[in-house]
This record gives sequence, C-alpha cells and structure tokens, in this order.
Amino acid sequence: MNNQKTFSITGSIKEAWGLTMDHLLFLVGVTVLVMAFSIAGQVLQGVVDKSMLSDETAFLVLAIIFLVTFVISTVIKIGILRIMLRITHGEKPEWGDLVRDRKLFFRYLFASILVGIIVMIGFLLLIIPGIIFALALSFFGVHIVDKNAGITESLKRSWELTKGVRLKLLSFFILLGLINLLGLLALGIGLLITIPLSMVAQVVVYRKLSSSEMLPLQNSPSIQPAI
Repeated sequence: MNNQKTFSITGSIKEAWGLTMDHLLFLVGVTVLVMAFSIAGQVLQGVVDKSMLSDETAFLVLAIIFLVTFVISTVIKIGILRIMLRITHGEKPEWGDLVRDRKLFFRYLFASILVGIIVMIGFLLLIIPGIIFALALSFFGVHIVDKNAGITESLKRSWELTKGVRLKLLSFFILLGLINLLGLLALGIGLLITIPLSMVAQVVVYRKLSSSEMLPLQNSPSIQPAI
C-alpha cells in the first residue's frame, strides 16, 4: 500500500499539543475519571484483603472485582481511542464516546491478548524481537476502532504502517515517556496534561502514517469485519 512512510516526531507532538489545549478541560476530565476508577478498584481490593472474610469468600469477591474492573477498563480504553480519533479528525468528543464502541470489546480483547503473546515470545527471544513486535503492532487497537477492523486485519495493517519507521517510533515513544516523567515530577499534576497529550500524539502519528487525516471515521454497523 502506498502510504506516506514518514512523520515528524516534534511536529506530531506539537500538533498533539495544540489539539490537547483545544480540548483540555474535557481531556483532563477523562484522565481524572480513569485515574479515579483505577484507584477505586485498588481501594476495594485493599478493603477485601483487610476484611474478616474467609479465604474462599475473599477470593470470590476479589475475582468479581477484578472481572468487573477489567471489563470496564477495556471498554474505557476503546472509548478513549474513539475520543482521540475524533479529536485528531477535528470533531468534538463527547462523554458518550467512552462507551459508544463497546461492541468492539471482544475483538479488541482477543487482539490485545494475541499481541501480548507475540510480544512476550519476542522478549523471550533476547528482548530485541519483543521491542520490534511491540512497535510493529502498536497501532492495532486504534485501527480496530477507526476502521471497525477485524483482529487479523488490524495486526496486518499496523505491521504495514510501521514498516520503515519503527526505529523512529521507538524514539517517539521514548520521548513520550520522558514527557510523562516530567509530568510525574511536577507533583503528579502534570500527568493530567501529559497523559492525554501522549494519547493524542500517538493517534496523530497513526493518522499521518495511514494518510487518513481527511477520511471520515467509519461507524457504519453494516461493516462486517473478518476475524
């Protein structure tokens, strides 16, 4: 496929910064919600651990908490990708976007598991292959949400998009990590800006590599992806 196989690291982050500032209050609100949900799950687990429940009952309650939080967090991850896609497409995101694509849950979940296994095998092969696989498949999730893609299609598309730019992507992700470290050092408050900035930046790069900046999002339920 004849895609533009290049992007500017600083240019993409600069563009993401502008988009983040345009939707700052909304993105900070989403980040706070996600953080609060994560903290609430940990607090609940701590309460159960310190409770007087029997081992069997405590295990069952913890299993239920884990399952519920896992399902909700996965739905939220998909929703965040939708939000970032709307923002990078010049659209106004909505809170409903967090749960709008819940129909993609199992597709996204199975693709995530598959990618996790591939990356894990790569790391067992002297680490470097794992890094390569992680970079090569880094856009599978956003492609699922963007194009209503199937599992194998999303992995193949991510692999194609990242050909020739994986070393540059590594530098890009390292820079995002440093930016988030600065946010953490700023009493942690800076993360409310750097986390959404990082997510927007990743989708900006995805759009540049896929040359789809001017294409509409595909939400049609009539699309039947092949898994």
